[in-house]
Amino acid sequence: MRPNADSTNRATRSVMMAAPALVLMLAVVGAVGSSQAHAEMTIWQVETNPPGTDSGNEWLTLINTGEQDTFSDYGIRTTNGRIASYPIPTISLDTCEYSRIIFPRQAVDNEDDTVKLLKDGATIYETPTINDTKNDDRFWTNPDVAAACGDPRAGTMPEIVPEPPTETTLEERVERLESEVSLLQRLIQNILNMLGDLLNAS
Repeated sequence: MRPNADSTNRATRSVMMAAPALVLMLAVVGAVGSSQAHAEMTIWQVETNPPGTDSGNEWLTLINTGEQDTFSDYGIRTTNGRIASYPIPTISLDTCEYSRIIFPRQAVDNEDDTVKLLKDGATIYETPTINDTKNDDRFWTNPDVAAACGDPRAGTMPEIVPEPPTETTLEERVERLESEVSLLQRLIQNILNMLGDLLNAS
């Protein structure tokens, strides 16, 4: 049976209406594919328990497993105990190039802690739980990096991440001011006592 003109027209209109949606779907697929092929920075190594004092000696290594790029607005955050959060300075890395950063103070717990890599405040990678009770040079390594990069090459290293700005509450500022006033009062009282002793001695 031959299709009549009405059914042909309806089919044509359906195809035309579906065309924009199809174009949009192909554009989204293309965008996803391009983003996957784009540069990708991740955590390669984490030293949570270095020899000696942890403070100022803990470090981690960031690596680019994708195309050469400049990375900005990234950060690091721990998840256990006293939460540590640090911004990562803008960094340029070539393919499979890495950079080691050092924490200025103790940041990662030796047990039951994970480290998150953030982009614009959102988590893009999180290590598994790291447990390192040995006070030595051993450290956690991301097994996925070896498959992507084999033998990575060093970039800029090491770099100490800056201390995040400390935010003090009004109560903390008042408490600090009261402490300073109390210290000043004691100092004045000591001076008055010394003057009184001198006058009595004369």
